[in-house]
Amino acid sequence: MQPLDERDQLILRHLDGETSPDERAAVIERLATDADFGSRFRGYAFQVARLHELLEADRGGGFDPVGDGTDVRADLLALASEERKAATAKLERRRHRSRRLTRLACASAVLVLIAVAARWLATRPNRATAPEIADLHGTLRMQDNSAATKGDVLWPGHRITTGSQAYARLQFLDGSTVDLSADTQVACLDCGSSKAIELVRGRIFLSVAPQAAESPFLVNPGRADQVRVIGTKLQIRRTAADETRVAVVSGEVEVGVNDRAVVLAEQTETSVARNAAPAPPQPLDESELWYGLHRGLRATYFENDDFTGKSVTRIDANIDFEWNLAAPDDSLDGTVFSARWTGWLVPQVTDDYLFSAFVDDGVRLWIDDRLVLDAWQIRQVQAAEETIHLVGKRRYKIKVEYRDIANYAGVRLRWQRASTASQIVPQSCLYPSDEAY
Repeated sequence: MQPLDERDQLILRHLDGETSPDERAAVIERLATDADFGSRFRGYAFQVARLHELLEADRGGGFDPVGDGTDVRADLLALASEERKAATAKLERRRHRSRRLTRLACASAVLVLIAVAARWLATRPNRATAPEIADLHGTLRMQDNSAATKGDVLWPGHRITTGSQAYARLQFLDGSTVDLSADTQVACLDCGSSKAIELVRGRIFLSVAPQAAESPFLVNPGRADQVRVIGTKLQIRRTAADETRVAVVSGEVEVGVNDRAVVLAEQTETSVARNAAPAPPQPLDESELWYGLHRGLRATYFENDDFTGKSVTRIDANIDFEWNLAAPDDSLDGTVFSARWTGWLVPQVTDDYLFSAFVDDGVRLWIDDRLVLDAWQIRQVQAAEETIHLVGKRRYKIKVEYRDIANYAGVRLRWQRASTASQIVPQSCLYPSDEAY
């Protein structure tokens, strides 16, 4: 007996009432469009109808129309049962083959995805060596002159430049930071597992968390002025004469490459001219040192002379400004403004300090909430001074207020001891917040 094909099985299941709604719709459509299917359907329908007649005629026992002892109904039922079994077995084989092919296809797709993911993981940049812009004041431009914003991640190949009144802080996942001063340009480099940047121009201050010896923090890798950092605080500055100056506040760094490298201990500095060996280490000159955003005072500038209206906040290294007729910040208009600086003052030694201010128009100074200088009256140029005793290494709260009414604007806050000359209160003794101290 030949096995039933798909059309025969569909017709028999339809005549037995075992088809789904979709299959019934398919039967009706094929009856209207497929002549061979229609012929088969009519043949099966006749056989089934005849079978029902025979079964109806014989309502008990077997049915033997020719009288030869053969039970026709039993034969027909057996035939139908065999055909159904054969059709069911064929369908099951098809289902099994389909499931096996589906499993093979899924397994192949998974293997392809794993290979693609492995390739991507092997070639993607290392996020641990890519810094995020954690703080930003003023304009910061990418290499295509588009604006960079706080929260952007800088990948190898990115180059950023700060504006003339801007600063920025880059921070890595391990807490290491790179502070950029105004008019500074740096590029992020790919040096494998090492964090690496190039200082193109300007000045940066680094606070580097401890690094593995085999993957140090690198500045200007491969150049004569390469700086190799394991963990320390230092300033790196590029001068107009294309010279790199490296000053170490704490820790230890290696400057230069190969046998020309020198080791800088804390509180020492060196300089490196183009393609030359680093100069011998010298004691650190703090007068030229910029501590980045780690030290200084938090400054808030207001567009009015009474600390109201639009304002902008930033970190100033110290109070030493001569704005002339310009606004103190690019985000403010005009020369009528006021400013307030707050933070902490930490003198290095115990002594009597003479504070003085040169100002146009008005200034006030508080130390530990005590009003020390009060030159708030409106004058074109005025100076004020007062002596106060300070204890070395002790932290004092400091607040300075300034206002400009019109025309020339400028303010300088200085101090001096009996044994020293007058100088601007240095950034090294100022802290913008509790956390920075």
